[in-house]
Amino acid sequence: MIPQILSGLEDLHFETALLEAFNWDEEKKSEFHEEFKVMMLAAPLNVEKALFFLKNIKWNSLGGEQLPENIYNMIEDHIIRMKNVILQESEDLKAGLIPLPHFRRKRNDDPEEWN
Repeated sequence: MIPQILSGLEDLHFETALLEAFNWDEEKKSEFHEEFKVMMLAAPLNVEKALFFLKNIKWNSLGGEQLPENIYNMIEDHIIRMKNVILQESEDLKAGLIPLPHFRRKRNDDPEEWN
């Protein structure tokens, strides 16, 4: 489940929250995010154990320190949210519910054409 969660943490919401946690320092955020991806791949597959692992290891991008509470809490919230989304999608598939595809208009479409 961890690789699925990692792929879900590539969204703009997570990136912005991470940037905000680093006080809008793009360089620190980028350095941490690269190390975070590697650590997520090295983490145990169980979400709770992975969170314990992430909280208790020393981070090179943070000067050999553990995660500050605000960054850990933000990461924990996003990981748990992604876990719940993945579990819900799995339950929906088992129940025979198939998500509808997302239909998007072409960028050049005239909005008046829909009326």
